Amino acid sequence: MATGGCEVALDAFLDFQCLTCTNKVGVKYCVECQGYCCQSCVDTHSRFPTLKSHTLLDRLTDAVQGLSVTLPTEICAIHTTMLVNMYCKDHDEVGCSTCKTMNHRACSNVHSIPDEIGVLFDANELEDTKRCLDNNEKRFKSIEQKKEDALIWLKMSIKEADTAIDNAKQEVIDHVEKVASQSKEEVVRKYQAAKDQIEKDTREANETINDLMMISKGLRKSEGNKSQQFVLMKIANRKMKEANEKGILKHNGQVNISFDVNSVIQDFISDIKNFGRVSCPLGIRPYSAETIKDMNVKLQDDKSTCNIFGSCLLEDGTLLLTDYNNKRLKRVNIENMTVDGFCSFDKNPYCVCCTSKVEAVVTFYSSSTFIQFVTVGAQLTPSRKINMNHKCLGISYKDDKLYIANNAQSLYIHDMSGNELQKISTDSTGSSLFNDVREICIQ
Repeated sequence: MATGGCEVALDAFLDFQCLTCTNKVGVKYCVECQGYCCQSCVDTHSRFPTLKSHTLLDRLTDAVQGLSVTLPTEICAIHTTMLVNMYCKDHDEVGCSTCKTMNHRACSNVHSIPDEIGVLFDANELEDTKRCLDNNEKRFKSIEQKKEDALIWLKMSIKEADTAIDNAKQEVIDHVEKVASQSKEEVVRKYQAAKDQIEKDTREANETINDLMMISKGLRKSEGNKSQQFVLMKIANRKMKEANEKGILKHNGQVNISFDVNSVIQDFISDIKNFGRVSCPLGIRPYSAETIKDMNVKLQDDKSTCNIFGSCLLEDGTLLLTDYNNKRLKRVNIENMTVDGFCSFDKNPYCVCCTSKVEAVVTFYSSSTFIQFVTVGAQLTPSRKINMNHKCLGISYKDDKLYIANNAQSLYIHDMSGNELQKISTDSTGSSLFNDVREICIQ
């Protein structure tokens, strides 16, 4: 057996080849480097401060033989010489030992992944993560295609805008030539800005697809390594959350540049400052339906015909529906078109919105002045209820704030504890902004 000063690799020791040096036999296994090290590399570990903390194991020990199934192999993104081996349940985050010391010192629910993987690992969560990765990968591929189509429409629409400008220009006097040129320049600026945004969105969609594919690949490669799969699950959740928070999800429609001729241009040609109004409503075009399907959401013990007033889409792709007549919140699996969960209320539910991947909030009709939170898990379970000092009908959520419409002339903003932060009813002149406002959507 080659040891110490005899490091020329033999065929029998090819499995122990040094990770760095060619034709040298590894005498130790480095957990952090995830490979064998020859004696020279072992000595290097002892000389450099950043490598001294690495764990070196004898190559034939049981620890090394079983390492692939007992330790995570993910390197910490912040502390690149450390392995991800800690999990903070309070923040639902994974990290290295240094992360624990720096960021989770005050947390009471921090666990060692290798030591407690039997308790931490959830096979159902793994399957949910795989499904979410697959759904999000398909979603961003669709977005990428839509962005490419939008760019084609954008290039076509600039020609239409130029034609509109040219046709209008012929009807006015020589003074219009100057403002026509200014308007064309504005069209080009709008086009370039929209083009740059769409190209940026396309790149972001492609990067997200690559990230999701890499994580999916990692999950497949780490089959049997629950620790690594656990780490990748948490990284996947973070990546998907970051992806879903990107502005790219809000602008998936076609983009046109249009030009509207100023209707009073002929009467006030000497006074106008622009030739017309150039608009490019990025992301405001109506959505187009890709698939339309009928589904029966009536349960066997429903006493009335279903009357669906509100809906919201969960991160895992399932759909929550408020059934007004049967006083139920129902969860629909869109893939197999079935109702796979529900909970019942005393009052008729009206609107629902998601506040996290495991929680939703429901409002009720008949002048109700409270909101009901529902825990979304294997079952739908009503949890806390918050009473308000106003009627609650339409509801939306963003950035830890609830936006509630009162079915009259006001919009209320609350924190997640129910404290009123702001009431919006009138504009700067005192005129009413709303009238019988029932629905609200916050982007």
